[in-house]
Amino acid sequence: MNYEKLTNTEFINELMEGYNPHGILSQMVVIQALEKGLRFMAEGKEELLAQHEQDEQDGNVSLIHIPSWVECTDDLLNKFNTKYNPSK
Repeated sequence: MNYEKLTNTEFINELMEGYNPHGILSQMVVIQALEKGLRFMAEGKEELLAQHEQDEQDGNVSLIHIPSWVECTDDLLNKFNTKYNPSK
């Protein structure tokens, strides 16, 4: 498989459903990695937003609109929690 030519969606699908010698465990690894990554980003959002504000004041422009990045992270984490942690 030529992973470099896959779209992001195709690549995630391959990670989740493609052959892995450990079978279904690979899906749990992907889900756990996603959860940990989202939580890590959400926990640091205040610092990230403060740095973004300072960068803008200094005339530095990010290629990524950081407030949108933070909102996207929150939205994805909310969806994740709805699916996997409905009591939270």
